[in-house]
Amino acid sequence: MDETRIGTLEDIAQFLLGTAETSLNLDDDKDDVYGWIEHTLVRFRYMWLGKKGRGLILRYIERLSGYCRQHVSKLARQYRKTGRV
Repeated sequence: MDETRIGTLEDIAQFLLGTAETSLNLDDDKDDVYGWIEHTLVRFRYMWLGKKGRGLILRYIERLSGYCRQHVSKLARQYRKTGRV
């Protein structure tokens, strides 16, 4: 994954609007994807973001992981509850 251009919530918003490009190069291995999701939640301090910021992070994870909104939301709830995905 080349996330060097994405470091802030503004960068994520730009990416979601389609003005930034990146690609997720993970195998279909669930453990790798879940590890990346957990790393992303920690990296952007998901637990301390407001509602708008959390929504951006979840949509970003949705787009790059290929998981549906419900699955990503479930993983985020699990992260909030246990600190792990």
